[in-house]
Amino acid sequence: VTMATWLLDAARAINPDLYVVAELFTGSSEVDNIFVNKLGINSLIREALSAWDSHEEGRLIHRYGGDPVGSFIQPCVRPCTPSIAHALFMDATHDNVAPVEKRCVYDSLPSAAIVAMGCCSVGSNRGYDELVPHHIHVVNETRLYTSWEDVNENSNKQSCFPEFVNINNGIIKGKRALNHLHKMISTRGYTEVYVDQVD
Repeated sequence: VTMATWLLDAARAINPDLYVVAELFTGSSEVDNIFVNKLGINSLIREALSAWDSHEEGRLIHRYGGDPVGSFIQPCVRPCTPSIAHALFMDATHDNVAPVEKRCVYDSLPSAAIVAMGCCSVGSNRGYDELVPHHIHVVNETRLYTSWEDVNENSNKQSCFPEFVNINNGIIKGKRALNHLHKMISTRGYTEVYVDQVD
């Protein structure tokens, strides 16, 4: 913590508007808050893929994704009370197996939709939208990423070449629509979330 504090202080001396994002593996919100407060972390990375089933994913979006529906509007100025750190909610992060290895391929778009509905920052990882069927190892990977191929927006043509990907591959078009929806609900001030846990 001492070294991280020194480095962040030096960075903030150069850029006072520094936005700090961290992924902590403490397993405890209370311990996370200690790091957030000591280091001045703005957002913690939270991952939907860490949920073992749909109920747990619903709990995560309810926890990190906004105020419960029907909440009374709170005043702009209020006493400082303990709360959880702001989340950067990811459908998957760089250090995990491919979602199709952990879950079913049909889970990728609904899971991304749940993440996109959160009233928090959201993100993804290269390979998720393309439905890459294998783990992309951040250290030992030797394969190259596919290149982007521009196609007509109204075309349904997927790339025929394995070295290219376009808007019609995987769930890229669906994720783009979800990101537009996330931006719209965010700019219009929607902050409440409701999760219906149905068996």
